[in-house]
Amino acid sequence: MKKIKLFTSALLCASMVFPFSAYANSLTPKDENIQIEGKKIADKYNVGDKLSETDLKFILDNGYSVESSAAKSEYSIASADSWSIYGMKRSGDNSVEGEVGGSVTVDVGLISVNVYGNLSANRVHGAVTNTTAQYKFVAYGLLSTQSPYVGKVADWTQTASGSTSASVGISKLTYANVSVYMMYPEAVFTHAGGILNVTGTATKQ
Repeated sequence: MKKIKLFTSALLCASMVFPFSAYANSLTPKDENIQIEGKKIADKYNVGDKLSETDLKFILDNGYSVESSAAKSEYSIASADSWSIYGMKRSGDNSVEGEVGGSVTVDVGLISVNVYGNLSANRVHGAVTNTTAQYKFVAYGLLSTQSPYVGKVADWTQTASGSTSASVGISKLTYANVSVYMMYPEAVFTHAGGILNVTGTATKQ
């Protein structure tokens, strides 16, 4: 993930892929820690709030950067980023195993971001009483000409629940000037021993 240049005149202008076994990558500890810290930062701010310098550095270092959108139309499929998502995890006592997977397209235009795709959660092993597929999207962009410049411009979550599996159709168009974004695809399994959270890793296609 490359850092983005936020101080340009351009910025001032302010699907379903299964089975899961098709995905080769699984979550690494580093990826999970990034997801956890990214969520903590996102939850600290409302849409329209500017980020602190420390939080901004983390987002720039770990978020998905957007190229200058000055030449784009409002939104254009030709410039969209497509991601495959996969994650698998077992509970601490190995009684439950679950996975999350899907595909998402993020299309950032001059004044908008269009996100669409599908995310599914699937119990692989063990008894569960509830399964939730959850996709959270957070975007940041230029809010001011005075430091720290960048703040949160979008934050939303879409979910679906079922007994042993769940699938959510992701579809959201937000009008915002987006410079960098992060996504948090997750499966949540409720079982006799507690809650198993499975975080998905996004791989660019």
